[in-house]
Amino acid sequence: MISAKQIADAVKTEIQGHTFTKTLTVISSIYPSLREEELTTTGYLVSVLPRAYPAISPATRGVYHVDTDINVVLAKLVPDGINSSEVDTLLGLIDEILVFLAGKSITVSGYVISNTNVQLDPIYDRDKLQNNVFLSAINLTYKTAFTRS
Repeated sequence: MISAKQIADAVKTEIQGHTFTKTLTVISSIYPSLREEELTTTGYLVSVLPRAYPAISPATRGVYHVDTDINVVLAKLVPDGINSSEVDTLLGLIDEILVFLAGKSITVSGYVISNTNVQLDPIYDRDKLQNNVFLSAINLTYKTAFTRS
């Protein structure tokens, strides 16, 4: 079975290999990096992390389909919070990342898989923005299969 960590690492590689309008620092972790010392007012930090296996269902005899959720989290310090002009730039950047990832195929252990669902809800975390941190999380769902022996 392809693990959620393997999928997250492949998504990280795809994001790192693409040129966006802003330079991104992309990390793969099990928890998004939100410590103030890791966030800056000049850098754009993207954490790619495994989120869940929301569904494992039988497909045929001995074969199971696995839905794997991956989060892609954009975080940045915005000193003026909601009043920051940087928020518009960040909203455009998260849209740019979303469009790039929608339907994007990745290769994991020699298998090519595509995401079957892309969500951005809410577009950003209003509570974090009140505390001068812009945080937005894209949820991607990838469908894989495994055979039970």
